[in-house]
Amino acid sequence: MFDKKEQKKNILSGYLYILGAIFFTVLMFYLIDDANVEPYNRMLVEKVVVLAIAIACAYTGIKQIRDYKIFLDGIPKPMLDELRTQFELFKSLDISVKEVAHFITKDKEKYFYNNPIIVYSDDVIEALEKLRIKKVNQKEFLIWCNLISFSSCYHFNPKRMDEIGSVINDLKRRMEKNEKITTSQIDAYVKALSENTEI
Repeated sequence: MFDKKEQKKNILSGYLYILGAIFFTVLMFYLIDDANVEPYNRMLVEKVVVLAIAIACAYTGIKQIRDYKIFLDGIPKPMLDELRTQFELFKSLDISVKEVAHFITKDKEKYFYNNPIIVYSDDVIEALEKLRIKKVNQKEFLIWCNLISFSSCYHFNPKRMDEIGSVINDLKRRMEKNEKITTSQIDAYVKALSENTEI
């Protein structure tokens, strides 16, 4: 969903902070408790600790500035990560149209041009199952079809673009004519998507 390298780097940084905190805590307790440590050695260790804390604070500050300002041209990275999570859930209708539709705007789409969310056949099948059990109505489903078709946030799986496109286009054509999508039609769409064939 997100940049895996970035996520791994953040996790590694977290572990390093924890290890650093444990190490410096143990070291400081040792220095405080051991009266036999020479003043010069004590002062040297204290300077190292202060320097390490300064480096950690500077690193955290730079990371905050990058994530919240420079890195995404004024859009906070955590906000975009959250938005991406919502859009990922939306592609298979795991969250409702009302929760997401108003967030898919031209201003936000530009951040997905180079890294769009890929819509796979399984995502469309999952969405169809939600239409089957009436978790969404046809009006909401039509909005979903239009958003994943025309929004720059989404791209159909390039290897199955024609098959997915044919199903989405047929669904839109029927719903725009106010036709009721029947269970047998949903079965046909699911079969086409499962077998990688066009409608």
